[in-house]
Parts: sequence; C-alpha cells; structure tokens
Amino acid sequence: MQKTNINNIDFKSAKQLSNTGICRVILLKNGFVLKLFDPTIVNLFKLSGDDIEAKILNAKPIPGSQEILTPTMAVYSEGLFIGYIMPRANGMNYNERDDKLTIKQREDLNIYAKVHSRIERILIKNPNIVFPDICTCDNIFVDGKDRIQLIDYDGLQVEKYKSSSLSTSVGTIINYAENPKYMTKEGLFTKELDKKSSIILYFLSAFNIDLGRVGNVFLPNGSVITLDDVFSLINLNDQDLCHKVWKLFRDKESNDFLGDDVFRIAEKYDLHVIKEYNGQCIKKLTKKR
Repeated sequence: MQKTNINNIDFKSAKQLSNTGICRVILLKNGFVLKLFDPTIVNLFKLSGDDIEAKILNAKPIPGSQEILTPTMAVYSEGLFIGYIMPRANGMNYNERDDKLTIKQREDLNIYAKVHSRIERILIKNPNIVFPDICTCDNIFVDGKDRIQLIDYDGLQVEKYKSSSLSTSVGTIINYAENPKYMTKEGLFTKELDKKSSIILYFLSAFNIDLGRVGNVFLPNGSVITLDDVFSLINLNDQDLCHKVWKLFRDKESNDFLGDDVFRIAEKYDLHVIKEYNGQCIKKLTKKR
C-alpha cells in the first residue's frame, strides 16, 4: 500500500461529500475519494482492537470482487495515520436511489429483488469478509444498470481485521459480544451476521420496516412489537420467508440468505403504497391476480 502526506494532496476543486464529525469524505479533483478520520477516533479504535491503519496498509484488491472498492493509498499527517484514498463508486447510494423511485416503481417488488439478489451474491462469494454496516444503505452504490459497488472499507471485517462500525438496525456490539452464533471467541463476527443484515436490508428497502424494532418498541396498548405484528402490518403470509425471519431471533437457529425467495415473492405479490405524514410510506402486500 502506498503512503502519502496530507500536504501532497491537491484540494483544488475538491468537494466535501459528507461530514459526521468522526470522519469526512471528500471528492478530489482526480475523481478519487478521500476519507479523513479524527485522529482521536483512530486511536480509540486501536485501543479497542480495531487497527484501521493496519487494515488499510494491508488492503488488497479482492479477487473476483470488483464490487468491493479497496483503498489505493494511506494518508498521514505529521507521521500519524488519518485516512485513506479509494476510487469513487459508480451511480448513487441506495438511499438516494430509493428516493428517486416513483410510486409505481415502489409497488414493483422485482425492482427490489434484482438489486437485493446482487447484494446477496457479493456477501456469499466473500466468505472472509463480513459487512456489519451494510444496512445503513449509504455504503451500497447502484448504477443505472443495477450493478452494485460497496464502499467503506474500514467498516468491513476483513479476515482478522475487525469492523469499525455496525448498522443501528442490526443492533449494538453488546447484543453480539457473548453470542457464539454471531461472534467468535476472538471477537470477530461470523457470516451469520451477513445473513441477518441481508434480511434486515430487504425489509428496510422493500417494506420500510425496521426489524430492529421488534421486541424493542412498545405499541399504544403497552405491548412490544412482535414479528407477527410486522407480518400482519404488511400482509405477509409466506411460510418460507416468515420462517427465515423468525430464525434471526433464535440464538440456536442458523440464519439463511433469502436467495430466490425475493423473486418468488415478487411473482406472487405487488406492493400497495400508502403515503403517510412526513412523506413516510407504508407498504402492504397484495396478491397478484
């Protein structure tokens, strides 16, 4: 991995793409993307066992996975690691893409099935990588031909290198710390997390349903939201798909990818979109005639 000093980077015509306070993402004049961290955060991650610098320095293009963008250069300031440069992803991120869909497109489950299936194929063919933060959707880019690219290399778990983030919809590290289904004794996530993330991502994108709220959010009558409440809300009555979701909430049951289920559901159902306040859409399944 090549190294460079922050002073050697040409910031003319650079454009800031995001700033979370923890890190900034900047589009450079040459078309590459610079991700800069707060040095304090880098040190805190290292103390917790997540050495972002080592992960970046040892980053290599993943054979057969052009969909995962890897860093090309590590960036330093006064000898301290502060970030990295990587190619810019094609298309727009998943959230932006969804915002541009028309109501008619939002009613077509095939649109979600095609993209979701391609995301799952990336997860499956990379057994030594786990994608803990994929459910934020900002890390998934989709181009005009529905091809997928994934960014945020520091947020991946790559072989022995831990992830620096976890999607809030998936939970917190505390949820998994002592669960052998999801975490090894060495503190690394298992591939079971990708399977869980995949199903959560499908419900977030296709139905606007956050499965992370199950068991954690109270209804007006004082009871907590259950899976049956979710299935009833969207009119889902498919035994195979419901069973795969059910297994996510059972520690001793192995998870599954959705696989062809997303296309099977698209063949059986359309979506009926109900617009609610603040632009929020509630989606219900209706059987095709």
